[in-house]
Amino acid sequence: MRGWSNHLGHDRVRRRPEVFRVLSFSALLIYGVVTATTPRSSSTSTAPSVPSTPVVGPIMRRRMAFSMRVAGRRTRGGLNEGGSAETRLNGVRRVDSGTSGAKRVLLRTTAACRRGMEKSVRDYGLHAFEYPWRMGLATLGLRFVVSANDLIARYLALEWQSLCMYVLAAFRRGSAYSTEAGLKYFIMGAVSSGFYLRGAGMIYGARGTFSFGDISTALRVGQVTDPMLSMGVCRVMVMRLFKLAAVPFHAWIMDVYEGSPSPTTLYFASVPKLAMVYVRLFRCYGPFASRASVWQPRRRRCAVGSRIMAPRRALSQRRTKRFLAASAMGHVGYILLGMASLSLEGVQACRRYMIIYMITSVNVWVSWMSIQRRSPSVEGHPGSKGPTSAKYLTDLGGMGVWNPFLAATISVSMRSMAGVPPMGGFFAKMWVFFSTMSQGLVRFSIFAVLASCVGAFYYFRVLKLMYFESGQAVPFRAPIDRRASRVMGRTRGRILSVVFVPEPRRLRTHRMALAVCG
Repeated sequence: MRGWSNHLGHDRVRRRPEVFRVLSFSALLIYGVVTATTPRSSSTSTAPSVPSTPVVGPIMRRRMAFSMRVAGRRTRGGLNEGGSAETRLNGVRRVDSGTSGAKRVLLRTTAACRRGMEKSVRDYGLHAFEYPWRMGLATLGLRFVVSANDLIARYLALEWQSLCMYVLAAFRRGSAYSTEAGLKYFIMGAVSSGFYLRGAGMIYGARGTFSFGDISTALRVGQVTDPMLSMGVCRVMVMRLFKLAAVPFHAWIMDVYEGSPSPTTLYFASVPKLAMVYVRLFRCYGPFASRASVWQPRRRRCAVGSRIMAPRRALSQRRTKRFLAASAMGHVGYILLGMASLSLEGVQACRRYMIIYMITSVNVWVSWMSIQRRSPSVEGHPGSKGPTSAKYLTDLGGMGVWNPFLAATISVSMRSMAGVPPMGGFFAKMWVFFSTMSQGLVRFSIFAVLASCVGAFYYFRVLKLMYFESGQAVPFRAPIDRRASRVMGRTRGRILSVVFVPEPRRLRTHRMALAVCG
């Protein structure tokens, strides 16, 4: 027992959340398999009981929510400490205030997504217990991604969450679009994983270790001009850019968002990006900070390319999912621009931008999924009965008249994404611009401001559709779910409260930035 205690460490607050979630997920998996395959009647048949599946799904979601709340409370202790980092499991796991804060934000965002998608999960018929279980398992994998302090450990955590996301994208087996989305996501993810493994192998060949701490020490005291190390760093960077859907690794995002079920798209658009942004910040400001001359020009080109490609794609889109996917590409460009400043202010600006973007993304996706009307068919299932969700931007026409609450909520989100004061998105972009200009990147900042003006056009086009154009013959007036309305109200309040109470968030992001740069 003493040996295991030395490996795991004595800090129970920091090491118990993941252990608790692994054990709870294992118990929930056993419970779901036993319950879903147990006949409800006394018949001797051993075939799975299909009618019991809609009962197991809600029970699994409630128990998953309970385990996430407990894990979030166990993670809370790490936020009140300084930026000093510690390692566990022989240096494989990193623990500091930055990782603890990122983990807690991941749990809270997942909980908000779960509450906002309850009605859509029922409408899409996603009653299987594996759906909420895999979503929680993907969040657990993202927590391991954030705390990994080793190239191989981080790769295993990335593959863990990626496999869960492939299944979530293709979960609607009766829909050809969902199957296509899952297949495309799987193929592109396999290619990016190959790049990561190749880069990790080259880094190991150049430095003889997979540990970030050992790599950082070797770079400080050894040679820093090894071409094999430079090529390895660039290949590892490819996987991060793919996960963020940055140009030129953005081809998958529109098709995957369009084909996946809407609850899955909500999760894709909000939760995984925070973990990927933290990983990129830690990698570039941590062990590979001395290789800035290698990846810095590439990152700037990716940021500029994302800002150029996003308006071109968004202006030509008519479907809502594809429009929001193109919008996400543009926001990734701002995040990469903040990373390019190579300063503490840039890290803090990236964290602020990412948190505000996650809140706005949850708000707009939950609002869009709530736009429904009763119809004898459901998207992708002709002939079945249920509500129909809005697919096209033109379906928002006249919403300011027939659904003022949803129109006001979407209006706040669109103005925040466009960067209109006093919304949270305005301050997020302002912090990024100030951090880049303080490091002499004036031309990139001016270009980003001009690109933001162009991007404001397609966001205001949505406002024009809602308030200044006529509505549909049969408007989308289905009742809004109570939990979804609470999520929309809270996220809208968070977007508007940035101008009134910025100090607590500034202190939290500053503490996280110190953990990354320190």
